[in-house]
Amino acid sequence: MEIIVFQRQYSNSDALQDFLNRYYQKSMNHLASDLLVKGVHPEDIKQAVKKAILATENSGFVAKKHFQPIISVTNGTSFLDCRLSNLGYSLVLLNVEPKSEYIAKLQVEIATQVLNVSLK
Repeated sequence: MEIIVFQRQYSNSDALQDFLNRYYQKSMNHLASDLLVKGVHPEDIKQAVKKAILATENSGFVAKKHFQPIISVTNGTSFLDCRLSNLGYSLVLLNVEPKSEYIAKLQVEIATQVLNVSLK
């Protein structure tokens, strides 16, 4: 008779999903909370992330490759944050309300580059 003290069971899909999430995180160099230091309000960040995820999904991309929720801790306070790929971060920047000068200038710069528009 075999005695098992502790056995954790993983389904193949759980193990594969965990591996894929870790693989995707390697290309996620940004946090949504990075925008707090740029003067963006937390609620505006939250709404921009939601819109960016929707844009990703509606474009046929897999959102979890570009957005992964995590818990961040700052000054002893934990909060829900989001890891972002370059694409995810760019989409958040495009979807955040341009209330701060940083975001407004960035959105205008992106528009001028993409559409080859002159500000003159």
